[in-house]
Amino acid sequence: MTQVYRDCLFENGVFYAKNVRMRTKNHVISLIESEKKALSPIDTKRWIWSDGISSLPFGHWRIQVYKKLLERGTSHEAAEKIAIGTRLPEKY
Repeated sequence: MTQVYRDCLFENGVFYAKNVRMRTKNHVISLIESEKKALSPIDTKRWIWSDGISSLPFGHWRIQVYKKLLERGTSHEAAEKIAIGTRLPEKY
């Protein structure tokens, strides 16, 4: 694991990278340099557990189990541990 990736994952750092591309306009070739976001700790398509590494896609059934446990008054840590270890019944 590179240091840049570690910084992004554990210290919520954002890493930008330079991008160079070729472009033609009116038969004139030019190089365009731009800076783009390469790594970001924000993931809008996945549910990230409290360890900051493990994740599930939104809509996963284990997330529903976790939310129901919280509604019943289970602590955050206990609900997360139970939801991660829960298995579907074998008939599915």
